[in-house]
Amino acid sequence: MEELEKAYREEKNARIRQRILGVKMYLVDGFREYRVAEVLGVSYSTVKKWVAKYKRGGVGALRDRPRSGRPRKYREEVKKVLETSPRELGYNLEGWTMRALNAEEEGDSLQ
Repeated sequence: MEELEKAYREEKNARIRQRILGVKMYLVDGFREYRVAEVLGVSYSTVKKWVAKYKRGGVGALRDRPRSGRPRKYREEVKKVLETSPRELGYNLEGWTMRALNAEEEGDSLQ
């Protein structure tokens, strides 16, 4: 199972590393699924899914697949607002709150 050890060492994504480690603990180190779940702080069924995915498709199957739905938007306007003090835009706040950001985006006032 060198594949798992090598993949674990080279993986940058922490979520994928955790999955690889869980599979390795179960298949290579001989831990029971419930113990792997306990050590990694996930559910027993999650460990079972990771192991099943690995058995079907190797390390690549442990990666996240693209999700359906509208992708998140990150607009330059949001970046500019966050880089500006709320006071500069007329809000009586020390820092941004979600309510203030929503009001700014919609052009509303907090008063």
